[in-house]
Amino acid sequence: MNQVKKLSPEINLRTKAWGLCVDQNKLTLTAVHNKLNQLSYKNTEVLEDYPSLNDEEVQDFIEEFLNRHGVKRGDAFMVLPRSEVEIRIAEFPLEAEENLDEVMEYQLGNYFPGDLSLFAFFGQIIGRSDQLKVMIVAVRKEFLGHAFTQIRVWNLKLGGLSLSTFMLINGLVKLDPHAFDKDKTVVFNFDPKGVEVLAINAGRLVSSYFIEISEDDDTPITGDLEQAFSEARLEPNEVDHYLFAGSDHLFIQDYLVEELGIPAEAWSDANGNVVPPEAMVGFGAAVTSINDKPSFDLNMLPENKRTRQKRLPLILATIALSIMGLVFVYSQATSYLALKEKENKLTTVHAQFLNRMQEISKARSELESMQLELEQYGPFQQDSLLLTVLTELTDNMPNDTYLTQLQIKKGNTLQIQGESDNPFEVQRILTKMSFLKDVKPANAITSRKSSDGKSKSRFIYKATLVLEDFREKV
Repeated sequence: MNQVKKLSPEINLRTKAWGLCVDQNKLTLTAVHNKLNQLSYKNTEVLEDYPSLNDEEVQDFIEEFLNRHGVKRGDAFMVLPRSEVEIRIAEFPLEAEENLDEVMEYQLGNYFPGDLSLFAFFGQIIGRSDQLKVMIVAVRKEFLGHAFTQIRVWNLKLGGLSLSTFMLINGLVKLDPHAFDKDKTVVFNFDPKGVEVLAINAGRLVSSYFIEISEDDDTPITGDLEQAFSEARLEPNEVDHYLFAGSDHLFIQDYLVEELGIPAEAWSDANGNVVPPEAMVGFGAAVTSINDKPSFDLNMLPENKRTRQKRLPLILATIALSIMGLVFVYSQATSYLALKEKENKLTTVHAQFLNRMQEISKARSELESMQLELEQYGPFQQDSLLLTVLTELTDNMPNDTYLTQLQIKKGNTLQIQGESDNPFEVQRILTKMSFLKDVKPANAITSRKSSDGKSKSRFIYKATLVLEDFREKV
């Protein structure tokens, strides 16, 4: 399946957006305007050596940029550099899409050796065929926490936090949908620690290969490039478009153009404005801010930290148009009093809508507060409930059945993993238990032979705890 191929017209009221790219040395801000779904690149500015500045100086730089380019009330995405993450591509059954995070969690050890607790993991679907193709992104929790701190101390209101790889693609889709959808494209995405070789083939993201580069190292990267093209299954002379993103390692960029003959080109926005290399990632981040359904929607920012600028709801826009129509009628009508009465009615309706919107906002805040309290209370019930469930399963499971893992998630979701001679009998027994419902396999049943030559089947079942029925047992 072509993940980024499904382009659909999108109409929204967002007219401005900006992207914030953060690496170890500099901040890069990019502004974009949107008019009738036509994206226009405005400008890019860079703050060098920002770690040496205090928070107020960084805030002033950002504030002045937003005011200067008319995006102060625009939505924004923050971008992490490719060099700060590890990426693996995995394949899962198509059914895994419904609970991708849980399925991915069980397979992380196969793709990322070492202490998994040091990382936060995010999955992004990049393709579908007979299998689900997923790019797994691993970010050190320490680095992610530093990004959250920057958001807080710089008082940023962001719609999301994502990876430069996906932001680049979201931008390329909007810059030239036809070329992106039909051709082979390779993007060299530079940041202070190296270069990512990003390969797109007929609208599909096929590989992301990162090459580390030192400013003191003038060794050609030819060998690494050969490996990158090999992983992408592309021949260099078959590529239709070569693009550069980023302004780091200019000596490598010169080497690619002058020594290897890479025909680097530039892409332009809807108004013919060329988007320079240093703005490519930020442009894609701004595009992601404007569009509700971007090609890649990976967002590392927790829901409760995401902020969208308030937009005029469609219903209020309709009322505004109605008022404009009434003003026109008023200018032509002979009866001032009749038209004044209509205007008063519309004003009353408008006020009612505003009151309802305030009530909904208040109710949403109360709901989020109650959900937070419930989440904090949940762990205190978990241990007792888990012990009771384990006792019930021990009393009812066949003698040839062994449980290897038992988990209760979100308060009432039970997951059981184990081995048995007859896993379907295990499912039948679970289904008959009064305190369980919706018993179903969470993964395919697999078989193996034990040391005594007998066949054992591995199973994973999921079920929902009926807490009302179960409460007497706890």
